[in-house]
Amino acid sequence: MPPRHRLVLWDIDYTLLDASGATHLAFARAFQDLFGRPLREQVVMAGRCEAAVVPELLRRNGVTDAPRWVPDFLNALRCQADPVRTHTRRHGRLMPGAAEALAAVERLGGVVSGVVTGNSRTTALAKLSAFHLEERLCLQASAFGDEAVERVRLVRLATARATRLPGSADGSWGATVVVGDTPEDVHAAREAGAIAVGVLTGAHDRAALVRGGAARVLDSLVDPEPLLEWVRLPPRRVRPADGRPSEEGA
Repeated sequence: MPPRHRLVLWDIDYTLLDASGATHLAFARAFQDLFGRPLREQVVMAGRCEAAVVPELLRRNGVTDAPRWVPDFLNALRCQADPVRTHTRRHGRLMPGAAEALAAVERLGGVVSGVVTGNSRTTALAKLSAFHLEERLCLQASAFGDEAVERVRLVRLATARATRLPGSADGSWGATVVVGDTPEDVHAAREAGAIAVGVLTGAHDRAALVRGGAARVLDSLVDPEPLLEWVRLPPRRVRPADGRPSEEGA
């Protein structure tokens, strides 16, 4: 197996796919199963880790001592994989160009594609498998929203895991490239020392992604070439959002 030279970490929701509310569905069912009453209030999840979202969700829905219930709630979520997969397959959609962009990165050679997502591992895999995207991703070089409260820690965790893959020689890695649609995605990438590429396929505009730290903002993944340019960059050579080259550390 040849040495790996670059890691690309993909966000899931509104970057690779639109699950059409599958996470809210899973939260509502898990809450009902755990507490025997309906979930009354959802919380904003975009760009956030489930480990951070769940305590807030529980507090807003009248659960006292919410932190104590987080492990139980995450366990209840693991039982929702089949409903999430079915809902995503029936009502969701791939984001334009997502599958083709994954394939284009794969064809470069010497590149590993992983996932950094606020979804728990179970929810993430259910969504990805609805469209068979897990077949193009290295889950051993990924990190999930039930593993850390802060997203920057997920980027660092996935990067560390990638360096331990078979065939990954010491010192063979260039900079990590993170692709996401929220300011939280790109900010976490920059904080972790990665190249942040934003895509305008979610709810945030170009200015918000640039403020978050995106080195480049793409309209979509329909044309993968602008993304491939960043994946091909020599180690630690990045450019700011205006496209001018710089030697800023990646």
